[in-house]
Amino acid sequence: MTTFTKPADADLGQARVLWAACCLSPVIYLAIAIGLDRWLLVPAGRKGFWTLEPATLASVQAWCLGILLLLAAGAVFLRLRAAVRPRAAGSIRRRTLWLVGLAECCLWPGVVLFVLGAGLRPMFVAGATAFMCYALAYPQAGCAATGSADRNRQLTD
Repeated sequence: MTTFTKPADADLGQARVLWAACCLSPVIYLAIAIGLDRWLLVPAGRKGFWTLEPATLASVQAWCLGILLLLAAGAVFLRLRAAVRPRAAGSIRRRTLWLVGLAECCLWPGVVLFVLGAGLRPMFVAGATAFMCYALAYPQAGCAATGSADRNRQLTD
């Protein structure tokens, strides 16, 4: 077991454990969707649990894509905002929790579209977007993704 000497190191270690555990979520969602598709939907000749008309499905797909883009933009905004703000005690874990939550929310439009009969493609798109958000959520020491505020000040002096 790793022992930490500072509270910030312990906070960073806990945030990284949380992040690593949450990275399995898209894989689990996709495995469940593939299993349901192969063993339940394909033998029954169905594409989803609740099939919609093509025009309605296209409208729902557009809305879900819009929601997915807003969630991804929110993750980028939060990561950039965290890069310019100084690090406070406990902020690493809190920032990681918010970004992991957004990444998790990115999976839901894919789940909704899978249930409504759009097939597995929306699950793959939502999973890829979630992994991008998980990459943004990786907890790092310092306040910026490129290093700490002290290092950035040294570079500008």
